[in-house]
Amino acid sequence: MNSRQLTNYIKGFAILTVLADHFFGQFLTRYYGLLGDYANGLVAIFFLFSGYGLFFSLKKRFDAGAGGKALSKYFFDRALRIYPLYWLSLYIAPWAFPGDFNVLHSPRGLLIYLGLPFFGAPWLYWFMTALFQCYLLAPLLYFLLRRLGMKLFLAINAGVAMLALPFSVLLPYTRLVDILSYRYFLGAHVVLFALGMALPTLVETFEKKVTKSMFAASLAAFFLTVFFTRTEDDVFNRSHIAFIPLMILTTFALGLTWLCARPPLPLKRGFVTLGRHSYPVYLFHIPYYALLWWLGLLKDNDPKSILIIIVLLPIFFFLCIKIERGLNASAALGMAALKRCRRSEKPCVRRRKAAQFHGRSQSLSH
Repeated sequence: MNSRQLTNYIKGFAILTVLADHFFGQFLTRYYGLLGDYANGLVAIFFLFSGYGLFFSLKKRFDAGAGGKALSKYFFDRALRIYPLYWLSLYIAPWAFPGDFNVLHSPRGLLIYLGLPFFGAPWLYWFMTALFQCYLLAPLLYFLLRRLGMKLFLAINAGVAMLALPFSVLLPYTRLVDILSYRYFLGAHVVLFALGMALPTLVETFEKKVTKSMFAASLAAFFLTVFFTRTEDDVFNRSHIAFIPLMILTTFALGLTWLCARPPLPLKRGFVTLGRHSYPVYLFHIPYYALLWWLGLLKDNDPKSILIIIVLLPIFFFLCIKIERGLNASAALGMAALKRCRRSEKPCVRRRKAAQFHGRSQSLSH
């Protein structure tokens, strides 16, 4: 498998865990403790590999020149990819959850639609707010990595995590702290995203030195730290926050060894496809559950609901892929039409300016 397939495979596994976690939390509450909040820990993988994938995009854009045009095109392309699906999901949310999303109909709702980084979106959309923050900082992180070098870049990220640790443990959990946090830790998602941007260079350096046993050890360490950060005070007061730096470290180690060792993987095609389309799956899976509940197919604490979800999941995945491709194609057609309009306007503008110049010249001659 190439690196893109590897990252999509693990994202496919992570998004399946997220779907299961939210299904248990909403419809099998009696059994939720078996799975509760593991999925939120696996979201760290999305932040890490989002940074990894974006590194290549930024390298392609900025290596030819770090001008304002390249920067504006980066933000525009990100918006074109993210916003259509995000807006559609937000539009559906009040129908799926009456009363839970009244904020979308208030003045603050417009700020949530825009994805502004200091206006946290409700419920599962917290992930989108965190992702918007990472995308806004991505060009700066890329330039720091290229300018400072790998060792200093990694040291700065480690320093940021250690500096955030006492504030995360001691500060009361206000709304602003919530918006800037992942798993109650200030800036953890940004540090994971930044470390993901460091992975391509490190993979080139260590690819032949990493063994499959190293990968197995990092995988075990990652799940161990997820376990100790999933619920409050398992070891000592606020230990779930104190262990987050270790979770960041093990996530980083897992990503590096995963890409270097390239372990043999079952069901490759299914997980890779699912990971490639994990974004719409994340945005629409809760409204999909709500639709099935409204149709009477899901009931609280009914084990038969598990079978119904498993049988219908392929249909849901198919719909998500079609929605994503349809919106992307519509956006691409719209952009192509806009470019054609601009190209057709340019000769008209030149002729108009020439006529204005000619008119001024004649008036001056008289």
